[in-house]
Amino acid sequence: MSRAVVVGGGWAGLAASWFLAQAGWTVDLVERRTTLGGRAFSFPDQRAGRILDNGQHVLLGACTAVRSWLQELGLEGAMTFEPRLDLPVFAEGTWGRLYSRSCPGPFHLLAALARYPHLAPQERLALGIAARDLRRPASDEESFRSWLRARGQSARAVERFWDLVVTAVLNTPADAASAALAVQAFRLGFLRGAEPARLGFFRWPLGDVAQRIGEALRRVGVQVRLGTTVQAVHPRGSGPVRVVYDDGTASTADAVVLAVPPDRLGPLVGPDPRVARWQTLAWSPIVNVYLLYDRPLGGPPVFAFGEQHGAFVFDRDALLGVPPGRTDRLLAVSISAARGWIRRPAAELVAAVAADLARALPRAKDARLLHWRVVWQPRATFWARPGVETIRPADPRWHAAVVVAGDWTGTGWPASLESAVRSGRAAAAVLAGVPLRAATDSPLADTPRREPDPRVPRRRPSPAHRTEEHHG
Repeated sequence: MSRAVVVGGGWAGLAASWFLAQAGWTVDLVERRTTLGGRAFSFPDQRAGRILDNGQHVLLGACTAVRSWLQELGLEGAMTFEPRLDLPVFAEGTWGRLYSRSCPGPFHLLAALARYPHLAPQERLALGIAARDLRRPASDEESFRSWLRARGQSARAVERFWDLVVTAVLNTPADAASAALAVQAFRLGFLRGAEPARLGFFRWPLGDVAQRIGEALRRVGVQVRLGTTVQAVHPRGSGPVRVVYDDGTASTADAVVLAVPPDRLGPLVGPDPRVARWQTLAWSPIVNVYLLYDRPLGGPPVFAFGEQHGAFVFDRDALLGVPPGRTDRLLAVSISAARGWIRRPAAELVAAVAADLARALPRAKDARLLHWRVVWQPRATFWARPGVETIRPADPRWHAAVVVAGDWTGTGWPASLESAVRSGRAAAAVLAGVPLRAATDSPLADTPRREPDPRVPRRRPSPAHRTEEHHG
């Protein structure tokens, strides 16, 4: 049996470990933190009486790699999907909806776009003209705003529709986003029909999901080593790879998967021109604001602010369930591409978000804000600027026996859990001798389904991240 060391316990490393184990490899998964999940983790908030996620991760029906993998693990109960896309959008005191009909793509969105109240009739017509060109690839050197401007999109259409979607999906606004990646994202999630476009949400805290994945890995023989840091990886020609740990010990492996962010690769492998190029990927922040009100506010479980692109509201208690005996209500507001907020006072951000909620939800005007917490993610995803697709490695092989994995690699997807899982599966496939094209195919048909494991709440250590909170 071949032995692999997987460095990094995020979703890419978890997926690589699982698929290598399924291919018959002996796998050691090494994570420097004391919990699994990487940038998708949870932590307890005693004041709110809930387990909070560091960010609100949203799935699409098009996320077939995540869906099929969690089904294979028996964890399909961790997620839920809408029957069809139905996203309320609030702007200038008016509610609108982006929704799907039971029609082939892209016609499933036609009725919603024809009635979308946040755009004038001529702007809605222009949407259809631009949508026609989404079927063709765009240039990675061009910004998405430039691509839209060339197709007659007004500034308001960009703000109220295109930026609303692309900022949330790419964590990069249209004026700074790669047209190639933005067009690809629309093609993957919205042009292929109602099934790929529908939204999905986690019903369990992300920490619970990662913990259950870790338990599944252990059941198939993966050795999970938490609180252990790999200091260096030394490939030796065609021989085994030497792995050096922080305590000075070392081991050898037939292969190594480096499932870490690009800026961690340099210390692990030393100077390398390819690694130096990958490290030019910049980071884009996300800010999440948790607001605990003394009562339900009566709004939809998920909606978007059309005037603040990248701002989505999630009723956490509607999605995960209200804790027994609680009459208060916890909302999460996720603001993507939040560079403008990252250095401003948290109280200022909370006041702005609460004022927006009061305009959208009349009950918020009379409700009392009991507690708030702001969770800053300065390194949430890579900045999807023009030229980014020429940096992301399409082939994960750094060395014959060392491959890279992570949502930043060239999966064809934006930075997301879907991209992470696809990269982990591709890394495992390369080491197992499976062609990359076969590794990236993820049909849901004939996927074995099992009942989800019963959920057992567990205590979690506080992770290393920056938050600010207040209670009244």
